[in-house]
Amino acid sequence: MESDRLEDIYIDDLSVKVCGEYTYYPEAVATEFVDTSDYPSLKEEYKDYFRIGTATSPNLLDKEPYAKIIKAQYNSMTLGNSFKPDSILDHNKTVRDVEKYMYSPAVKFDAVKTELDFARDNGLTVRGHTLVWHSQTPEWLFYKNYDIGGELADRETMLARMENYIKNVMEWTEENYPGLVRAWDVVNEAADDGGGMRKSLWYQTVGEDYIEQAFMFARKYAPEGTKLFYNDYNSYQTRKQNDIITFLRPVVEAGNIDGMGMQSHINVNINITLYMAALQKYYDELGLEINVTELDVCRGKGDNWQQEQGDYYKKFMSEILKLRKNGVPITSVTLWGISDTDSWISSDYPLIFNDDLSRKPAFDGMIEAVKNQE
Repeated sequence: MESDRLEDIYIDDLSVKVCGEYTYYPEAVATEFVDTSDYPSLKEEYKDYFRIGTATSPNLLDKEPYAKIIKAQYNSMTLGNSFKPDSILDHNKTVRDVEKYMYSPAVKFDAVKTELDFARDNGLTVRGHTLVWHSQTPEWLFYKNYDIGGELADRETMLARMENYIKNVMEWTEENYPGLVRAWDVVNEAADDGGGMRKSLWYQTVGEDYIEQAFMFARKYAPEGTKLFYNDYNSYQTRKQNDIITFLRPVVEAGNIDGMGMQSHINVNINITLYMAALQKYYDELGLEINVTELDVCRGKGDNWQQEQGDYYKKFMSEILKLRKNGVPITSVTLWGISDTDSWISSDYPLIFNDDLSRKPAFDGMIEAVKNQE
């Protein structure tokens, strides 16, 4: 069940119909993980080109086989959900004293500590994801007196809330984990699929310059050397790319953005040549550093889908490396999860490890791509 709002959802009737043969398991069957210690290391193989990252969650880090493979394979990580506003903003504390928190909503950081501790203790850097987003941001943030039954807050109030939220998150992170977060996705998914800018609550309350404002605040409070990114999905598509370039141009001119984040939730039918042309264009027109931020490749429909997917990963990474060697500043590639079972689209088997952490042709394709550069 999904909703754009954060209110509780109550389901009072549910039925399940089983079609075809099936095996009934009265209790969950524990996964028997394979030994991954002899795998070549992605971070070592790609160290001369860019960082290799993965998305994490606290429950994954609690599993020793996952913690082991993260430490062996990756030198960067993105907190999949814990840094998003709905995990950071403290509703109860804010509404208990609305006057005190009118322009600076209360925040809490319990959700991020497990992952940040892991990154710090194991030598991984972190991409902060994400500060300003239309989704996974509680609706109450946008209302006068934080009352969703009332009116939307005015521009001045929302600018103050935006600035103080960015300030509080960045300052807490740097104070408690100095130098750990090397990059922030400042604004996420602001382009509308139908064209132009998404008419989100940020857009409605602040105005069409809310992206410029967010990056201005982020630059103001970001520690020295921290890179600031815009991040979006389908950002290789021509119309969406042109929209993104249009609204990022003034941010570039102000000197408040460093990079473009390509989410890259793709499939084996996406034209790799067109994708690479888009990366080149972001660099040519805006001069931005490139991060591939949320890579996963959905399987094809044929019986030989694993090898087809592996061949795609190999070609994709080969072309990324070619761009990097030709001067496009690609500085990070992050896979959006570890194994297919923990993927947000697990039924499409989009990642490079099977459920038991055995390596897929997709993993081998990534290794072959960089080996072929030698």
